[in-house]
Amino acid sequence: MKALEYEKERFLNTKNLIAIELKKTEDKLIEHSAKHQLSNQEMLGISKDYASDDVRAALSQSLQIFQQESANNERLNEKIRALAALEKQPYFGKFDLEGEDESYYVGLSHFMDSSTLDLLVYDWRAPISSLFYEQSYGQKTYMTPEGKQTAFLSLKRHFYSTEKGLSHYYDMDATPADDYLIEILSEKNQQQLSPIVQSIQKKQNQIIRSEEVDLLNIQGVPGSGKSIIALHRMAYLLYHSKGIYTHNNMVILSPNDAFKVYIENVLPALGERMNLQYTMEDLLENSLGTLKYSKKMFLNDLMTNKRRVMPFKNSKSHYLFLKAWLKYYLNHLHPFEDFYFDNQLILKSDDIKDHLINQCTKKPLEVILSNYRSRLQSLLEYPMKVKFDALEEQVSKHNIEPGDAEKRLKKLKRHFYQKINRYTQKVLTLDFYKIYKMMYEKPETARMVGGDLNIPKEFFSSSFHYEDYFAQMCLKLWIVEERSYKHIQYLLVDESQDYEYIPYQILKSLFYNAKITLVGDVDQSLVHREMNFFEMTSDVFEPESKEEILLKTCYRSTEKIVNLAQSYMPSLMKHIGRPGEPAQVYKESINNVMPLLVSLIDQHKEKNESGIVIITSSEDQTRDIGLTLKERYQVTMNQNDDLKTKDVLILPIYEAKGFEFDRLIYLRTKLQENLQQYVDYTAITRAKHHVILIDTLDVI
Repeated sequence: MKALEYEKERFLNTKNLIAIELKKTEDKLIEHSAKHQLSNQEMLGISKDYASDDVRAALSQSLQIFQQESANNERLNEKIRALAALEKQPYFGKFDLEGEDESYYVGLSHFMDSSTLDLLVYDWRAPISSLFYEQSYGQKTYMTPEGKQTAFLSLKRHFYSTEKGLSHYYDMDATPADDYLIEILSEKNQQQLSPIVQSIQKKQNQIIRSEEVDLLNIQGVPGSGKSIIALHRMAYLLYHSKGIYTHNNMVILSPNDAFKVYIENVLPALGERMNLQYTMEDLLENSLGTLKYSKKMFLNDLMTNKRRVMPFKNSKSHYLFLKAWLKYYLNHLHPFEDFYFDNQLILKSDDIKDHLINQCTKKPLEVILSNYRSRLQSLLEYPMKVKFDALEEQVSKHNIEPGDAEKRLKKLKRHFYQKINRYTQKVLTLDFYKIYKMMYEKPETARMVGGDLNIPKEFFSSSFHYEDYFAQMCLKLWIVEERSYKHIQYLLVDESQDYEYIPYQILKSLFYNAKITLVGDVDQSLVHREMNFFEMTSDVFEPESKEEILLKTCYRSTEKIVNLAQSYMPSLMKHIGRPGEPAQVYKESINNVMPLLVSLIDQHKEKNESGIVIITSSEDQTRDIGLTLKERYQVTMNQNDDLKTKDVLILPIYEAKGFEFDRLIYLRTKLQENLQQYVDYTAITRAKHHVILIDTLDVI
């Protein structure tokens, strides 16, 4: 039998066996669910006479059975999800080892023939499956729980399948980008990030399977697969962690809400769930309340020259200044005073003050203040009892009417409690927002506190902006204990280059039990920091163990797109030689752009089934162009809309970051000098197959 015919037959047989197992599991779930429902009804019936000891014992036993059945049903559901994914594509490749008769077929999860107990499919995360991601034949090593193993890789085969079955395959060759990879990368009309488990390259595989460290810092050029590889690593850790990691203690920090949707199908497609996704704005709002200013508003103002970047804000210097200011406030501005009760010293202000200053920024000050509030109540308990007993005795001696006596005592007690409350609010409470505002209300004092930190002149004259939320959050975390995320064991930060020193300090404080993975590209950053990114993140997190990885190969864009991007900003980016159409570059004044856009959109509609993407520099520009084009086309500004139902998708560059598109038009407009090359580079590298650049710079 020819190799292709054999592979097609095996693929179909495996698919049929998976379908049988899936049907059996679904039937089993139906049966178990019926029993589960019956158990629930029995519990409800028993609980009607809860006062009886026998009933409570029976209810406790029924509850245990109910919980066991719930866990069993959940396991069956997980198995159904895995089998359903396997039924669509049983496996995507295989490899042979010299001296072994059986081949290893690799898929999204294990599958065993229940009748023969033969393992027909190996999970891609299994130790031996790492051999599938080697890039050459010969002697190889792989890690197992028992230690390092060696084997001789003699064949690696990629399968290409459709809904109808296996169509063809590629065997690994010696070229840097083999035929299978080129075919996968050339696919079009993919609007969501999808698993690349079948085409993972060797270095990417090493990242996925690398040993755990406290800080894993992955910086990669556009299209290097850094985000998707980080998600595959999460799936790998879930598989191998023996329960340390779960779907409820791993968090993804996404750059925006649209990106949440863009990546949310990846882990489920790998057989895992993804429960926790946040944006930085989510974290800020969870602590500070509704934000008046958004990141989108900040970036729009930045890109339209309505304001300029102030590098000092969110820098390490600003962080040190905030520390110094909080200590100064405690030392000189907070209204500390002693507390007396009936001429007896109960709390000494200097003790409170010294304690707070000593622990300032080391532990949440609210913990200390809460202890003092409790201590105050405890210290007052006896003297207040003595005082009130004496008052009651004094009142009774004067033969005052009982009603009047009670009123007088209540009034005296209310007076004392009001005194305690006033002291608590004034001395034993810290208001982070008040402390923050005072810093701006006393600029000369603040400059003196800042010392040699080179606070810029415009720092105190500028109005409130989005960046100020981070400083407020930082102050709040030094004062108020935040334990909402204490259970989180793993944090993945995507587009990590867009966060500065203070935001990272916030993440460190919030996710203090988590191992950190940072994914980004400093060449796509819209912020300008005073430190090297690797140095900055190491300085913040102070990891006991760390690994820093740089990915230089772009798999997304064609050779011509990579070359065009590098003409605007030289970088370390390498391409894999994938051919493509030449980029189209037009020079046009901004006032004459619309007729050109209409012409280009019409040309695209004649040749393509899906709409085209236009990338602008700002929300303002997106809105203006959208309003004009809506008169003629189906237009959307939501990157998660189906482009097959729209003619045009229009996005500002900061909303397009992290996404990839088959074909796009980049409207290049003049920006602040320190932003221009970063924006040009980022916009062009969103394209997979073709880019049209309309350059309005220097055109009159």
